[in-house]
Amino acid sequence: LLLDLSVGYFRSWCCIYVSYCFFFFFQAEDGIRDAQESRGLGDVYKRQDHAWGKDMLKPVSKQPMTWLGDLGLTIIDSMSTLVMMRQTACKLGANGKSCKLLKEAEQDGRKWIDEHFENQVNRGPSINVFETTIRILGGLLSAYALTKDQLYLDKAKLTGDRLLPAFRTKSGVPFADVQMKSGASKNPTACLAEASTLQLEFKYLSVLTKDRKYWDAADKVNKVLKSNLIPKWEGMPPLWVDTTTGKYKGGEVSLGARGDSYYEYLLKQYLFTSKSEPHFWDQYVHAMAGVKKNLIKRTKPDSSGKQLTYIAEYTDDRQLKHKMDHLACFAAGMLALGAVEAPAGYQGKPEDLKIAAELSETCYQLYAQSASGVAPEIANFRENQPGFTVNAGYESSNFLRPETVESLHIMRELTGEAHYADKAWNIYKRWEKHSFVSTGGYACLKNVRVATPVKEDKMESFFMSESLKYLLMTFDSQPDRSFLKKWVLNTEAHPLPVVPKQSF
Repeated sequence: LLLDLSVGYFRSWCCIYVSYCFFFFFQAEDGIRDAQESRGLGDVYKRQDHAWGKDMLKPVSKQPMTWLGDLGLTIIDSMSTLVMMRQTACKLGANGKSCKLLKEAEQDGRKWIDEHFENQVNRGPSINVFETTIRILGGLLSAYALTKDQLYLDKAKLTGDRLLPAFRTKSGVPFADVQMKSGASKNPTACLAEASTLQLEFKYLSVLTKDRKYWDAADKVNKVLKSNLIPKWEGMPPLWVDTTTGKYKGGEVSLGARGDSYYEYLLKQYLFTSKSEPHFWDQYVHAMAGVKKNLIKRTKPDSSGKQLTYIAEYTDDRQLKHKMDHLACFAAGMLALGAVEAPAGYQGKPEDLKIAAELSETCYQLYAQSASGVAPEIANFRENQPGFTVNAGYESSNFLRPETVESLHIMRELTGEAHYADKAWNIYKRWEKHSFVSTGGYACLKNVRVATPVKEDKMESFFMSESLKYLLMTFDSQPDRSFLKKWVLNTEAHPLPVVPKQSF
């Protein structure tokens, strides 16, 4: 599908091509190209025989991949991106080809959801509660918020009802998994991020349905997790939670895998209810004070005098580990957003903005200093040495994650500095060079330490939902400058509107 966008005052017109059914995204580097002249998109449009209705696409082998019970994961997870692209295209030209094609694609996705989603749910797959909440429930709620189409709310309610049994634990902290037909669960341990990253979605479902059961279930988790915090942790709880007792297990701390969105949702719950619940802000500030005091570290300056700022982790015995996941790059945007939206009198704003800018630069350098121009999944640092190192294997993979382009977008929006958009553009060009599959899709990459990484036969749905959405918003020539005040993006980048406290 073709979407013509103006990239803004610093760049000429470009094109974004999105094949919704075939799941791929292409952006011409200069000028406008016709879809028929660019990689033959017209030949593959409407081909639905590879992965339509399945969870994910394996772009190299052109096969489907089941990961979440074949709930149409990529269709639903990418719907909000598609709707926003359609809105942008039709704003630029209501009678244009891009507008028409995006409308058709949106109708195709809606039709699948209408005709097949409930049947797939009723098959009763065992699914991860967190992933289903942020991707499926969040995707449906966002599609409703953007279109006011009742179908999406009906399917969101169905999803929420099938997820609720996971909360029936002794503590109220949900199981990590649930069987969508029987409601049975088998995993008694939850990780911190999974247990604490359900609240925006379930609260908004209550707002829309006027049924407080979803809100109450999610908010109970907040209260249990808060009640079990220990002062010596300085707002940074361990990564594991026992669903029977609600108590934390171990000592590991990370703003990367298993911990990241706990901190994100403290801030976003505060923003979501129009800043009417200040205890979330208090928790967020306390946590960030602990992070800034204990985990924000800087490398030795290099020959040009430049340092890299990074977020270290704690091991199980609370010792520093100088590694940072790409996932943790979200924190730059979070800190900047928190600083700008802070209550009057917040003294940490200058420091938070400074750290946000430094972390954004570090995360960009993970791309810029890589032999391939693509960032690794994990980088290792030393305080007494410049730069970073990347280990072989999983740590040198790239999964087309959104966190860096997310933070670059937020920094561009909040500061107005064009270099953040230029950096996002450079990242996209490297994905285009290494990940694009000519028959459709973008593949994850193995070993970004070499000039030409190997394609992995997998494309995550978050590439469509998050990475492309942040790029779309970054390059929009007519952006809504008040967007971040009117909407809160869930951790899967699904926009949910700001609401009054318990407006139901």
